Amino acid sequence: ESDLPGSITLAQFCPPSINQGYGYTSVGWAVSYFAMSTQMNAILGNIDLDLKSVLAFDPLALSYYKNSTTDDWCMQGMSIPDALDFMMKRGTKFMFADPILTCSSEFERPQGSDLRKISSWKKIDFVKKGSSVLKEALYFKKPIIIGFPIWQGLLDQSSIKNGILVSAPKEIISHQAMCIIGYSQ
Repeated sequence: ESDLPGSITLAQFCPPSINQGYGYTSVGWAVSYFAMSTQMNAILGNIDLDLKSVLAFDPLALSYYKNSTTDDWCMQGMSIPDALDFMMKRGTKFMFADPILTCSSEFERPQGSDLRKISSWKKIDFVKKGSSVLKEALYFKKPIIIGFPIWQGLLDQSSIKNGILVSAPKEIISHQAMCIIGYSQ
């Protein structure tokens, strides 16, 4: 850890922040739109805002490629490991490539169509391994995707004092996926 810089940010490579909208789509946004787009831009050295917008990956694509009539994407969501496995197997598309998707889209992408895949992913137990493993991933331009419980105390700010989380989750009402793009001391 002493060989790593005191701070790292991949912010210059992130696509622009836009409204996630309704439904349970945070995994698609964290995995496809933020992590995959940011990593691609970091590898390519792309910091141009217009180009990052055009080359952003579609957060809604994962559900439409799943070929499942029992999973209503906007109401049931998808787990982070399922999304990452899916990105290895089938991939995703660029956000502004046809077809443009919404939560109510019905779409079947033909096999062999132009999709972008990931080659691998791994689960990191940072509780056992410490924060250095997370810092190392970011150093090598690998964004980190986390899941976080949402509870009423978080929503009404009663669990937060001076910007610091001061109480543990009680009565979890939902979960939110997020993409970590940097750290500092």
